[in-house]
Parts: sequence; C-alpha cells; structure tokens
Amino acid sequence: MWDIAGQERFGNMTQAYYRGAIGAFIVYDVTRPLTFQNVLKWKNDIDAKVELPLAWGGRSIPVVLLANKIDQHPNPKPQKEMEGFCRDNSFIQWFETSAKENTSIDTAAEYLINHIVQLEMSKQNDSEYEVDYSSNDSTAADSSTSNKHIPRATDES
Repeated sequence: MWDIAGQERFGNMTQAYYRGAIGAFIVYDVTRPLTFQNVLKWKNDIDAKVELPLAWGGRSIPVVLLANKIDQHPNPKPQKEMEGFCRDNSFIQWFETSAKENTSIDTAAEYLINHIVQLEMSKQNDSEYEVDYSSNDSTAADSSTSNKHIPRATDES
C-alpha cells in the first residue's frame, strides 16, 4: 500500500507506485474542499497507468473514494451527489471515514478486498457486475454509506 498524500511532486513517479496494484483508495479531506477537486485527477491517473491482469478482464482497477475527516466536519456533499459522482466516474463505492477515529476504515477496506476477491473468483468481464449506489446495508458499521456490490445473475446460476 502506498500513500503519496496527494503530493504533486510525486505525479511523475506514480506509475512506479501503481505497478502491480489491483485496487486503490482515493481520499479527500472534507475539511478542505479543494482536495475534492483533485479526486478526478488522481482517478484519471490511476486509470491511465494501471489495469487489472488480462485474466481478470484487463480493465481499470477498482477504486473506492473516501471522504475523510468526518470527525471534524460533516461531508458537505449530499449522499445522492456522491452516488452520482461515483457512478459517473467509475468508482466502485464511496465511504465517509475518519482515520483519526477509525470510522468506516475497516468497512471500506473490506469492501474493496471483497470486490477484488469477487473479480479473482469470477475472472469474467465487467458485464457480470453491477454496482448499486443506492442500497444501504444496515448491518455494516456505517450504514449511511455502506452500499452493496451486487453480482448479476448469469447463465451458471
């Protein structure tokens, strides 16, 4: 796991950091709205420089967006806006987090890991999966932002 903390000076070295990655988090700081403006720059950089192995379809790696520091300030972006943003920009999910208070960190990590495991198990193309940004899972640690990743039924079912 690499954390380049949004440092622009590492921009020309990101391909080396991304090499071999099969999933990513992009984190923005809800207390500093400018950091949200850089989210797409980082997402586009990841999409341009790293792909899943060909056996997994060779597509872009799954990326989860984290709205961090909710312990200091509520996320100014409404849930529907975040869902639309993630859907429109191919994030597999988003979570409100607090690294300081360990809020939803495990939930977000488990979500990404489970998604990667599903990719490994299926070794199928994108059409097998659908991301549901509107369904809340009330059993998750933070039900306001924990949404389900739902596989579509296939002929094998």
